[in-house]
Amino acid sequence: MVKNSPKSRESASSKASKGRSRPPAEHQFRPGQSGNPAGRPKGSLNKVTRGGFDRILLEEADRDAPGYQGVSAYRAALKGLFKKAAEGDARALALLLQFAPEAEARIADLEAAHEAQEARAAQAAAIEAAEAAERERQHIAAAQERDLAARLAAENPELYLHAVKVMWSPQAGIASREPPVFVPLAVAVETARTQIALGLGPYERFDPHLAAAALAQMAKKGEQGDGRGDDEEEGHA
Repeated sequence: MVKNSPKSRESASSKASKGRSRPPAEHQFRPGQSGNPAGRPKGSLNKVTRGGFDRILLEEADRDAPGYQGVSAYRAALKGLFKKAAEGDARALALLLQFAPEAEARIADLEAAHEAQEARAAQAAAIEAAEAAERERQHIAAAQERDLAARLAAENPELYLHAVKVMWSPQAGIASREPPVFVPLAVAVETARTQIALGLGPYERFDPHLAAAALAQMAKKGEQGDGRGDDEEEGHA
């Protein structure tokens, strides 16, 4: 009878521990090691189960409690809890004392969120009102510009054409190295009157203070000339 040696017995046992569903020890997962680390975390719920308890809880809380017509189960349970606490139930009282601060904090958060939402809505309404007022102002200004342009073109075409050139004067842009700035017609008319009185073209610049002094001097000379003319007429008479 041939006895198996310890080496042969070890080889036989190692072969018996290997095979289908029995990987070698060095390739087996260690205790606590997941076979799929990138898989769903342990204890997580699938899409169907996730939130199911919360939905059922709220649905049942909204239902009428048995024997309480028009009273939800949630309210009936709380009324029962308050009743027990009033009768001296220490556990019910402890639960209410625990729930009260949490409820107050949640109500405060809800009120703060509601106030913030109302503030945002009021701000949006104020912005919308300001934009509407600005559009109305621009509409009125445009209508006034059209009326002024039509009246001026009929009454004084030369002044109107001069003012139109002043409205988009490229010289202003070249002098300041900035794009030409649009000038309202009413402002352009006053500028055109001054330029015409000083003998300047629509693209020529002038100092407002010097222009005012020159116009005042011209008006003074005109008054003196009128006075001399009156004296001469009286002398001839």
